[in-house]
Formats: sequence, structure tokens, C-alpha cells
Amino acid sequence: MHEIIVLMRGVPFLSYLRLSIYMAIVSVAIVVSFHLRSQPSALELRIAKPLGIIFWILAFACLLVGFGNYTSPYIHYLCPGYCTLLTTFQKR
Repeated sequence: MHEIIVLMRGVPFLSYLRLSIYMAIVSVAIVVSFHLRSQPSALELRIAKPLGIIFWILAFACLLVGFGNYTSPYIHYLCPGYCTLLTTFQKR
């Protein structure tokens, strides 16, 4: 039964990975400022790069959270003392 739970940990990781890729694509689209019929205004061009960077940072953070959730069961096997150290900090 434990093996099934460990194998199912990959399913949320794939969801985080998909969300991260979508957010990275949106960030590129914002920075490039796709306009098919008209030119982007000066305000759009000025806001595009910071907004795209914010989306890219969120995409990277989402990828890190997914990877952290995926690897969390394996940390218990690799570092047995890590759990006690972590619970000590959470109780404070």
C-alpha cells in the first residue's frame, strides 16, 4: 500500500509542472506583447516586462513547490533525523 502512495506522489507534481509551464508561456506572451491588429501602447510596453518577470517568478516558484512535494517522502528515508528537526522548528 505504501508503494502506491509513493507512486501517486507524481500525479500532483505533473499538475504543478503543467501549471508552471502555462505560467511561463503566459509570461513570455506578456513580455512580447502580442498584438495582431494594432501596436501596443506606451503603457502596455512599460508594464509588460515587470509583469512578465512576476509571472516567470511565480512559474519557477510553482515548479519548486511541486518538486518539494514530490521529494518530501524520500527525505524521510534519506535523512531520518530531518523529521525530528523539522517538527522541532514547527512547534515554536
